[in-house]
Amino acid sequence: MSKVDHPSSQKKDRILREVWYDPEDGFGSAKATLKQAVARDPTITLADVKKFLEQQESLNRKRGKALNSYIADYPCQQVQIGIADFSGEVAKGLTSLRKYADLLIRRLREAGGEMDVGKAGTFLRAREGFSDALQGAKVTRLREFLEGFTGWTIEGGRAGGKTTLKLARRKKTVKGPQTEEVDTGGAKYRYALFAVDVFSKLATVIPLNSKEPKDVVEAFSKALETFKDPVSSVYTDDGGEFQKEFATYVEKHHIQHLVTRGHAPFVERLIRAIKRVIFLRQESLPKPWHDYLQVALSKYNRSEHAATGFTPIEAHKPGNAGDVHAALVKRGKFLKKYPPLSVGDTVRVLRKAGKVGERKESWNDWDAERREVEKIEGADPKLFILNGAQRGYMRRELLKVD
Repeated sequence: MSKVDHPSSQKKDRILREVWYDPEDGFGSAKATLKQAVARDPTITLADVKKFLEQQESLNRKRGKALNSYIADYPCQQVQIGIADFSGEVAKGLTSLRKYADLLIRRLREAGGEMDVGKAGTFLRAREGFSDALQGAKVTRLREFLEGFTGWTIEGGRAGGKTTLKLARRKKTVKGPQTEEVDTGGAKYRYALFAVDVFSKLATVIPLNSKEPKDVVEAFSKALETFKDPVSSVYTDDGGEFQKEFATYVEKHHIQHLVTRGHAPFVERLIRAIKRVIFLRQESLPKPWHDYLQVALSKYNRSEHAATGFTPIEAHKPGNAGDVHAALVKRGKFLKKYPPLSVGDTVRVLRKAGKVGERKESWNDWDAERREVEKIEGADPKLFILNGAQRGYMRRELLKVD
């Protein structure tokens, strides 16, 4: 009998599956999962847990290319914020998947408007090019694809037995920032503002109805209450929601606003972590995403972070700052070397990603226009002011040219 077929291995796998997919206490770190599993079977080891987690498709996310580490020196030296869309945006607008959605809708009509999700998956995977299109869109699960398009509802799940796909548009909608109708899956909010302290990893999430700057300002002011300490700088991408009223607000409160054409890695990692916990719970017991938000956020803030060795709540305490900083320095990586820039040097600016298939995490394309460095300001980070530019650029956003 092979090791895979051994009854003890099957028992361990069953226990780990029950622990991991528990709607209230599951979906934790490897250590937390081990602690829960050992209480039921003392023979389960960390190696068993890691092997189980590696087999979970929802955890196998392709990572982008790493940049040099940024290490903050104290809590709230830099807070990164970002806006997440919970309307099933993963697959929306991707023409490579739209045609498969249309094929499935036609098949649903032929089947009387209802189909088991497993059969829907079999139907789609039999279509030429579907798997490649799914991978190209970075959608790793069939459910993410299904939730990306309106035209059906998904009912049932692990807690409710068979999962069924029904041909029926959800009725509840909200107005998005450009007044379009947006499917929200019964949720009150489409967006959420995520904020994370780069030093302690302490995080907060505020639901939003729109990405209008005035709404983002209101949410950000609430987010600041979580951190308590004065925030020295806030780091965002250059989306329109972080301009106008938002830029005025941070300037008024003497918060340095760092803007990037690339991505904000810490907050984007937070968004992935919180979304994963919420979506996994929704699979077990479907509810609007914000019903699971506080559970997911509390679990994140009370779980030990690998980078610091502390939970974010503990890492944010002044008495632990020395140990947290030492841990961050120990784990930091500085493999990418940049040629030094001086006033008068010629550079090209990182082009903003945004088209389908352009991922900010690994984006490396440059504007054709050549510009000159007029001034250099600050120290951490150093900002380079270019001729004709309205803001300073960070070193990784600039390509030195002859």
